[in-house]
Amino acid sequence: MNRAENNWKIDILLQGNPTQAAVTLLRNRDLLVLVDSGWPRTRTQLVTALAEHGVQPQNITHVLHTHLHIDHAANHPILTEAVLLASKAEFRWADRLYHNLIEDEDDVRFITSVFPQLSGPTLEQAVAFIQLARRICRRDLFSRWDEIQFYEDHGLPEGLSVMPLPGHTPGHCGIVVSNPEPVLMAGDALTTEHTCLSRMPPTNPNEFEASTETVRRFRGRIIPGHLPPFEQR
Repeated sequence: MNRAENNWKIDILLQGNPTQAAVTLLRNRDLLVLVDSGWPRTRTQLVTALAEHGVQPQNITHVLHTHLHIDHAANHPILTEAVLLASKAEFRWADRLYHNLIEDEDDVRFITSVFPQLSGPTLEQAVAFIQLARRICRRDLFSRWDEIQFYEDHGLPEGLSVMPLPGHTPGHCGIVVSNPEPVLMAGDALTTEHTCLSRMPPTNPNEFEASTETVRRFRGRIIPGHLPPFEQR
């Protein structure tokens, strides 16, 4: 593949904001790659955005997950032909987390086992979200769950690479597009007090801080999961 052929076209289908995760379409020749897929609440928006770019959900060839939180990874049911990829550490963590969620009907016990530091109104908000999360797991997230493959075992298309950014979750990562102007889909490695992430403690605060610094050292365009995209020189 020559340099011109290695230039990926990048379109933000859904821009990240406090209530929805970014979904980005990468196109190169016959490859149609999504970075994250969003969740059921944004499914209609996703289908509409794809159609505006002349793409049907079944045309997507790959879905590259920054991580497996349900707001980033629960539109598998409509992406029937895509290869689904995540990091091995992320899948192992998420698989255990979501099966525990399904099996444990005590909402407070489950939340405090995952986030023992939560209390008061923040804990109440988390508990209120649990029933929705269970429904999404059963109906959407677990669709094609056992088909997820691992970055460590599966080569990415040329010009795309994985940047480990653990901390928000154990296997969280960014996706780098090596265009003449590099682009990083940073997932949830960046947050502010105005995003939902400020109420979701990282699984490892020290790793999260280090990953945030890694993102801030990146030179090029950055597309975060819940913030507007920006340039960093």
